[in-house]
Amino acid sequence: MATIGTFTKSEDGSLTGAIKTLTLNVKVAQLRPVDKDNDKAPDYRIFSGAIEFGAAWKKTSRENNDYLSVKLDDSGFGSGTLSQLRNRHGEVETRCDRGRPTCAVDGGASGAGAP
Repeated sequence: MATIGTFTKSEDGSLTGAIKTLTLNVKVAQLRPVDKDNDKAPDYRIFSGAIEFGAAWKKTSRENNDYLSVKLDDSGFGSGTLSQLRNRHGEVETRCDRGRPTCAVDGGASGAGAP
């Protein structure tokens, strides 16, 4: 997996960082928590300034680790980028599996950075 970004968690629950792919170069990306109006609605919306370019849902792995399932609107990946956000070494990393048509945001759920 290739790292395509890193994030840190703010006191207000948002995550702020940068994402860079072949078609995206977002220097200030923010995952903002939102009030869900139904069970399938995202827990976070992803913005660069006022532009929304993705969403994230809270999930739990089979190993009982919390993470975010992230969908980025990135034309470089065809129908968008599907990722996981997990804590890695105290910061949240966005990682992409180049062997798949979808991508993974690997940054973690325990410790700093994860929701």
